[in-house]
Amino acid sequence: MGRALISISKGETQNFARNVFEFDKFKALGIMPAHNGALKLLGYKAVTVFKDNNEFGLNPHQGIVTLLDYNTGQLKCIAEGSSISALRTAAVSAFATDILSLKASKTLAIIGAGRQAYEHIRSICKIRQIEQIQIYNRNRLGAERLIKSFELAGQSLGNPSFHIANSATTAVKDADIVVTCTPATQSHFETSVLKPGCHINAIGACRPGQREIEIRNQTNVKIILDDERSCKREADEVFLPIIDKSLTHMIHAELGEVASALKTGREFETEITIFKSVGLAVEDLFCLDLAYQSAISKLESPTEIVLQ
Repeated sequence: MGRALISISKGETQNFARNVFEFDKFKALGIMPAHNGALKLLGYKAVTVFKDNNEFGLNPHQGIVTLLDYNTGQLKCIAEGSSISALRTAAVSAFATDILSLKASKTLAIIGAGRQAYEHIRSICKIRQIEQIQIYNRNRLGAERLIKSFELAGQSLGNPSFHIANSATTAVKDADIVVTCTPATQSHFETSVLKPGCHINAIGACRPGQREIEIRNQTNVKIILDDERSCKREADEVFLPIIDKSLTHMIHAELGEVASALKTGREFETEITIFKSVGLAVEDLFCLDLAYQSAISKLESPTEIVLQ
């Protein structure tokens, strides 16, 4: 995922505009195409968002990721999209956390309790030695199920303690690292309640009309984007402040620029860093290509299997 983000900042990748078709009040279909000329990657993700899926024990996000031959357009590989999205998003956040958060971070706050919350706990506990995890979810039962899932799966996280917060503000106010992973239309908290030195991965609200964080005009806040054009088009946390020009000066760089040392990342310990991610098709392509190459390498005769 680090290579994917760096490829964006180097101009090697083109993420075409996400087209979303809403055909019901609680249902939508999105198409996300992309290509990378340097690595010859071409494809798209077709994703559905069915908000009522939680009632059936299903992830609201479903779909497929398709990898095509760069030279001919022929189909190379299709993968179930929900798992690809969950894994690559958590990996991107872990990459951002490794670059931008304080090395001594011990406390993690998670806003939301779905699949992304689960994967982000797994990924960030691999990056930092987390001792305490605060979870806030509007439905407390969802938070309880999330904690139980780690107990049942026996995940090795380094034995952090889990706590359920009564509000988002309570969850984040003492956190070193925060992950927001909900499709909220109203902000969960303001940046003014965060402790100095906090790092946020804001990955949930990825469409106009959605917003997880109320970003205040603070001298110690720095905003890092996954892709500038996509965030300005789709993320209200970024788009709305640009309109009234109140926070434009706080938008600092793309993560790929920081990762490749084209721009600075965190510069002092009391800085609050916000990584805003709307999710990019090129991340899905890099992830699927990795899985595809791994699968092909395990086959003795890929051509014969394809012909069969």
